[in-house]
Amino acid sequence: MTEQEIVDFIKQTEEDLGLAKKFLAMWRKRNGSSNAPAMVPAKGVQTPLIQEGNNGEAMRAGDYGATKQAIMAAIANCPPRYTLYDVEKALAENGSRLAKPAIQQGLSRLAKRKEIVLLTKGAGRKPAVYQK
Repeated sequence: MTEQEIVDFIKQTEEDLGLAKKFLAMWRKRNGSSNAPAMVPAKGVQTPLIQEGNNGEAMRAGDYGATKQAIMAAIANCPPRYTLYDVEKALAENGSRLAKPAIQQGLSRLAKRKEIVLLTKGAGRKPAVYQK
């Protein structure tokens, strides 16, 4: 790392700190630093993804590993060789909804960690093929 890169990093960090301080001031203004009630989330929000964790507790979207566990559960219901579309269909059958980019990223990470096998790399409109 060069001296200029370090100076640029410090400058960016200082700018980020300034932005964080502005955000905190805005948050205090909205939520009040007194006993004012906090903002309540809107009703009718999409139901979070719920899966069962390793210890039997329910996991919700945003919990660490919830997406991976949902994808792994869907893979269990796929044929021995499967694509993104097979996983997407299995997720829908399980009652889970994930965006295609999230599924693809999850499959790529699982393949990189050798938890699943990438048989054929996808190209253009042809999807990647994976194996259990």
